[in-house]
Parts: sequence; structure tokens; C-alpha cells
Amino acid sequence: MWGGFEQRDLDGLYQAMSQNYQAWVSGFAPLAMANPESPELAEHFGSALLALRPDIALSVARMLFQADYRSELGKLRQPALILQTRVDFAVPQRVAQYLCAHIPDSRLVVVEATGHFPHLSAPEAVISALRPFIGG
Repeated sequence: MWGGFEQRDLDGLYQAMSQNYQAWVSGFAPLAMANPESPELAEHFGSALLALRPDIALSVARMLFQADYRSELGKLRQPALILQTRVDFAVPQRVAQYLCAHIPDSRLVVVEATGHFPHLSAPEAVISALRPFIGG
């Protein structure tokens, strides 16, 4: 299991990206933003993805999804705030819970938002979660 995904799921994602990158982007961008009230966010994200060369996007996706730093979590020595949205198809809540359980002096806050990029789709909710942590 990698970040909440089975390897076969990741292999399917890589295959979809390789076979028809534009079609993959058109399906991935709305899922990642998951904000039906602001469809322009998904359009903007999709445009940004389409600006990437497909082979580079695939290489970055492989690097992100296959990276495994679980053995390093216990070494962290600074307080950590883990922000998680209510629904994130890319990072399930169980991943955020795992991080919180394995990072010393960490705190998990579930932000009232959906999607993988709450700093874009719900910046006020992210700021509200950050303020107490940074002492604001």
C-alpha cells in the first residue's frame, strides 16, 4: 500500500496517464479539486497539468506516489500540523491519521473542505486551522 493506494491502482493511473494524458487530466483535475461550487479551480488546475509534458508529469507522479518515508517520521523534531480535508481522493484520512500517530508532537486538523488542494479551494478554512498552530 502506497499513500492509501494499492500498487495495482497506481499502475492503472500510470497507464491512463501514458495512454491518453489529456483524457486523464480531464478526469483527474475535477477529482483533485472536488469543489463543484468553483469549477474554475478544476479548469485552472487542468490547464496547469496540460502545460506539463506528459512524460514529465508521469515521472513526477511516479516519484510522488512511490516515495515511502514512513521510516523517517519518528525522526522529526519540530511540532507538525497535519491538515486533511473531509474528502480527499488522493490522500485518504487514514493516511493523515497514520502520519499523526507516527510524527512526534503532531496534531491533525480536518479542514471543512473537500479535495486535495484546500489552500486553493478553501483558503479561509486553511488559514483558520493554521492560526492557532502558529500562534496567530
